[in-house]
Amino acid sequence: MAAFDTGQYPFDKPWAKPPQIPENMPRNLTLGSKEHPLFLFCLCYHMRGGIDSITAIKSLAKLYETKPEIFVPENGMNRDPQEITGFLREVGLGFQSREIGRAWVENFKMLVRYWDSSPVKLLEGVETYEEACERIRNKLVKKNRIENKNSGFLGFQEKMVSMLIHFLMEAGFIDSFHFPPPVDFHVLRTMFGHEILLIEEWDKDNYNKKTLSLIRELLSGYLLKYNVNPLRLCEAMWIISRTLCSQHPGNISNVGDYEARKTTIKPIDITWNRSQVNSYFRTCGSCPIERTCKFNIPSAYYYITGNIVIRGTRQKPPQEFLIFES
Repeated sequence: MAAFDTGQYPFDKPWAKPPQIPENMPRNLTLGSKEHPLFLFCLCYHMRGGIDSITAIKSLAKLYETKPEIFVPENGMNRDPQEITGFLREVGLGFQSREIGRAWVENFKMLVRYWDSSPVKLLEGVETYEEACERIRNKLVKKNRIENKNSGFLGFQEKMVSMLIHFLMEAGFIDSFHFPPPVDFHVLRTMFGHEILLIEEWDKDNYNKKTLSLIRELLSGYLLKYNVNPLRLCEAMWIISRTLCSQHPGNISNVGDYEARKTTIKPIDITWNRSQVNSYFRTCGSCPIERTCKFNIPSAYYYITGNIVIRGTRQKPPQEFLIFES
């Protein structure tokens, strides 16, 4: 956070930006308009892994530029979920598109019926994260869902509640209040890689509700103790992991043809050639939190199989004291 606040590397680079910057938004969307929070609401569907965040927002922006009407709740609620799924796949948003198609229609029905067609109204008067979860988090009501205002929204659990709050708060649509950042892969990699959260048995499924709850608790305690803005913390952790951690050779994978959880994921060969050494110095070697980083945690397992996997201790090149031209 000190590096983030003072604009140190990598936060001083033009490419170290979160996905929802204006340049990535639809060209026909007026920022600050009533349509803006609706686009952000739909963007949440694609912030669950399985696709790069920047790729996701650019693809969704492309869909908005050609079919803005489906982002209007009164229109979207009357579409066939399979039609929405087809539109998503046309712009490369095929990951979980069938589930998202259904959620798109059902959630707009809820917004229209109870919240004046506005995600902003959904958070109106909310002062705590717990209140937000009570309104938004899916309660898994299977029958007469639309008749129950408290049933929540399909696809929205704690992470997506935080994501929606983050998007709307950053854009200035809602007042600030304390909430834990969305616990995505980048947060997980930071927490585990630096042993902020210790795992006793890595051969078990550690990506579970208990682990996520512990991380939210730890981050909430940090935010309150040091009076840190959750928007800043989320952006700092996301940028560090995406721009630096992802480039370490130990976090890069060769991925075979997609076969769901059976997809082959293999590490690349680390020979510490000139290219890999230069990459190391541009990333880990220049990272403000390199001193406490212990493990390689590649993203491929998380995005393809839903697991968090440690790929051994983070290596350094044997020529670490030599300087190569990039």
